[in-house]
Amino acid sequence: MSQINKDDAQTPIYHSIRQTAKITGLSECFIRKLCKDNKVPGYRVGNKFMIDVPSFLEYLRTSSKGDGING
Repeated sequence: MSQINKDDAQTPIYHSIRQTAKITGLSECFIRKLCKDNKVPGYRVGNKFMIDVPSFLEYLRTSSKGDGING
């Protein structure tokens, strides 16, 4: 699994919910809920949701400042 750094933030890197959970340390259930609520940048391929991980990390970073992931 490749490391994601700040310089990759503008290049979409798509991973499954399971891969994203491993990268972020968040639970698959939590990430799946964000996908279901359309709060996560990505797209559906068949029955899988592919997440734009750099954008997702930016979402987590900004939403943890008060506006977000809990509400």
